[in-house]
Amino acid sequence: MVAAFRSPRSYTGDDMVEISCHGGHVAAGAILRLLTAAGCRPARPGEFTRRAVLSGKLSLTQAEALLDLIHAPGWSAFASALDRYRGRTTRALRGLAARLRNLETELEHSLGFEDTPAPRQLRPRLRVLVQDLDRLLDRAEDDRLLNRGAVVAIIGRPNVGKSSLFNRLLGEERALVTPFSGTTRDRIESRLLLNNIPLTLTDTCGLGPGKQDRFSRLGAAQTRRAVADADLLLAVFDGSRPATAADRQLVEKTINRPTIMVINKSDKPRRFHLPVVNGTSVAVSCRNGYGIELLRRRLAARARPGPAADTAELSLLRECHEALLRALEAPDIERCQLELRAALAVLDGIENPGTDPELLDRIFSRFCVGK
Repeated sequence: MVAAFRSPRSYTGDDMVEISCHGGHVAAGAILRLLTAAGCRPARPGEFTRRAVLSGKLSLTQAEALLDLIHAPGWSAFASALDRYRGRTTRALRGLAARLRNLETELEHSLGFEDTPAPRQLRPRLRVLVQDLDRLLDRAEDDRLLNRGAVVAIIGRPNVGKSSLFNRLLGEERALVTPFSGTTRDRIESRLLLNNIPLTLTDTCGLGPGKQDRFSRLGAAQTRRAVADADLLLAVFDGSRPATAADRQLVEKTINRPTIMVINKSDKPRRFHLPVVNGTSVAVSCRNGYGIELLRRRLAARARPGPAADTAELSLLRECHEALLRALEAPDIERCQLELRAALAVLDGIENPGTDPELLDRIFSRFCVGK
């Protein structure tokens, strides 16, 4: 069956044809070979949606929302992405841009006249614009969290209960647990949806002194990579034993990283004592489940994706925010106007990205071929 979609009412804005055929690889493969022989080529990743953006059928924020719809890990993420696809963010950005443009036009007309306003006279209006942009940024951060989630690495000395904690948080026996030290020799990853937040949980091999054979060194390298990739660390300690030099070194390594200190084996008398540094401390028992629900809540509250997970929309909103803050602190009206123009240029780039091929490549390289 062949369905024709005429410009400009098609998805891309171009004339389009959609071919439906019997399932399986044989029929579809035969049709693809015929189309290729007739001069067609395979679409590039995201090419259809890219064309829709360039023809004005979709805004950049709607295109990213479509990608989030496809990969939504849960209902909250799906509902948020659908709301953005329907134009929630686009309408807000256009309203903000219109207000910025009006203010910039007023300044343009007033320059050179005696009634040119002083920068301090504009600050109340600029503060309102900054506050509105703050709300858009907060919403974009929430959207990013729901869709991108965070990477959490479980680290600690051998035999402190890292794999047991990994299994407890997942609610299944995913990692092998034995009473022997050094059971985990590789990083193990699994996905966890916690309060609608998708987390990638990583179990790692033990840190600290021990066997230095080839497999141990490879495992230690994997752990270092897991720590470098993580947005949040769960540093696990054996609460039934006094703190060791290796424990202190681990605490020092987490000083500048978002970290939750997990004091395991709390079903036994507490003998572990170290100050909590740059994070939160939660006492748990992986044996009987004590403290696990509290740890889950702390995880949901602390998990935030790192800069690598930024959407193009979020990055550009931050640029606009910085330009507005510079306008707010501008020493003269000319500098204020320049910063307003810079903020407007960023907003125009979000809604009309056709002149920035690098931005388009960054977004649509994450799409699959069929979109």
